[in-house]
Amino acid sequence: MTKKAWFFRICCLLAPALLLGAYSDYFGNSFHFDDFHVIQNNIYIRSLRNIPLFFRIGAIGYRPLVSLSLAIDYALGDGLDPWPFHVTQFILLVILGVMLF
Repeated sequence: MTKKAWFFRICCLLAPALLLGAYSDYFGNSFHFDDFHVIQNNIYIRSLRNIPLFFRIGAIGYRPLVSLSLAIDYALGDGLDPWPFHVTQFILLVILGVMLF
């Protein structure tokens, strides 16, 4: 095995450890900044029946996939528990990183 291949494998093993280390204190945090109006004060994410409203142009700032994921997190977390919201955002970040790689 060449040095490049060996180095690549080591980096592939270290990357998840570094990612988890960097985000280790993220999951226990409360909501901050725009989370107040996007999540906490958003009455539309409190019921999955509002999902069709997310896909109407001009409705609720028209970020339908964000609103959809927030509504699902609200339902899974049984309310405004920040943990499911943070887990979803972390998973989406990892998926994005893998897709970019």
